[in-house]
Amino acid sequence: MKYFLFLFLTFLFSVSVGAQKLLLDFPIADVHVHAAMRGYNISLQRKSTIWEFIENDCSGKISSLFKLASREVPKYTQSNLESMISSSNRLSFLSLVPLEREMLTARLLNEEKKGGPTMACISGLENMKMYETEGKVDYFKDLMQNLKWVENQANLDENINGILYRFDLIENKKQLVENLSNPAKISLILNAEGGHVLGYALDRKSDFTDAKHQEYYFNNLLYIKGAKANAAGNFFKYAFFSMNINHFFWNGLSGHARTFTTAQNIIFGGGEGVDEGLTDFGQKVIRLMLDKNQGRRILVDIKHMSLDARKWYYQYIDSMAVLGDTIPVFSSHSTVSGLSMQSSSYLEKDNAKKNRKSILNQWTISLANEDITQIVQTKGLLGLMLDKYKLCGKRGKKLMKETIPGTIQRRKVNLKIILANIFSAVKAHGKKEVWNHIAIGSDFDGMIVPFETYANSAQLDDLAQDLYQFLSKPAPIFDLFTEEELKKLMFGLTAEQIVKKIMSENAIAFTLRNLPD
Repeated sequence: MKYFLFLFLTFLFSVSVGAQKLLLDFPIADVHVHAAMRGYNISLQRKSTIWEFIENDCSGKISSLFKLASREVPKYTQSNLESMISSSNRLSFLSLVPLEREMLTARLLNEEKKGGPTMACISGLENMKMYETEGKVDYFKDLMQNLKWVENQANLDENINGILYRFDLIENKKQLVENLSNPAKISLILNAEGGHVLGYALDRKSDFTDAKHQEYYFNNLLYIKGAKANAAGNFFKYAFFSMNINHFFWNGLSGHARTFTTAQNIIFGGGEGVDEGLTDFGQKVIRLMLDKNQGRRILVDIKHMSLDARKWYYQYIDSMAVLGDTIPVFSSHSTVSGLSMQSSSYLEKDNAKKNRKSILNQWTISLANEDITQIVQTKGLLGLMLDKYKLCGKRGKKLMKETIPGTIQRRKVNLKIILANIFSAVKAHGKKEVWNHIAIGSDFDGMIVPFETYANSAQLDDLAQDLYQFLSKPAPIFDLFTEEELKKLMFGLTAEQIVKKIMSENAIAFTLRNLPD
């Protein structure tokens, strides 16, 4: 009887949604996915493609600690291109990130005969040989191999239900405009996550100021900027659009904001460099990334940067703006704290206690009000990630867990968690223009814990429809926003206008503003 009641309630909900249906006649954009991660990792062992649905091999002996810690992390692809095709998703920022050695040599991971099978299950990496050495690991070589794997599949027809589809790695504005008018084309924009991708993995005692080490970084950066040929005499032709300075571990460039839970810190370490600022080396890398006189500009993606590093970066781009060069602030897959950088709550040490009473995530990896203002004033972009736990604090998690998976109530709470972040960003800036600078940066396939209602690229259409339904008739968002406040913060925009901005228009406009001609 309960099962039939559930089906009946689901039917009623679908009917109500149908009455508020939005015509999805526009290409959905996602400014941060790892669509190539599982396929490439598996390709080191066996044949695979970026199009196909892949399930990780979890048949081996798995570390019990990792099995518990990653139980909600999908062991299958979320953003393979066929998944994008099944929705309206036609523009995605393809984030390439060689797995950091610390993740693959983690304490407690390499239990006897369990290290390899554990990583195969969690990440799809079935061959760990390249990470078994204690010496140098060439991340840049791995980055280029990953890109080559993707490149080899571009411009090849993929038959899906009798229709031929293709994807392109975008080189310039004209190509993107042409692609977006073709529903059988997917456009991929290149992003690299973490400054480590430019060099080697060194042990903790290594000297990151070593001249040869830094020269290797700079040469590789100049190559992907199109300013310098590689050893074969070839120039890089694609638009490497953006790069994060940080990821999970210390890389000699900059301190990072804490992202790991206590349990993850125990497993991986990762405490070195947390909350520290940029090194001289890191500042030089940023200046070279942004230098238009030495190849194409590569935007800095501020996700994972420590608070001190972000403050330095804002001062630097402010000094560039005085010279007439406005550099957009880009955060590809972030969350919103709803707090000022100056507030005592935001400046507390990042730990479980800090988020105990909050609905939003108040760690410093979560954007402060000043970050939002910088994004808007520089015509940048905030990509909102879809990790259900990273988007909220303990109160938010509790509100989700009080509902039953698969129910209308759980779906509504999931949506309100996302909307709480969106409206907190709007409130932080307080002007209508902020609606032009919010997008989706899901972080699908980035080993996140997604909402079960918006778990992959195929379900971005569902997110668009749910946002439209809510905004057509706003209701209070927990104790954060009243109905009246929400209507004021919409600044006279319709539900359709806002959804189109968040799901499509803002990301496309931002990309076109910053791609090379």
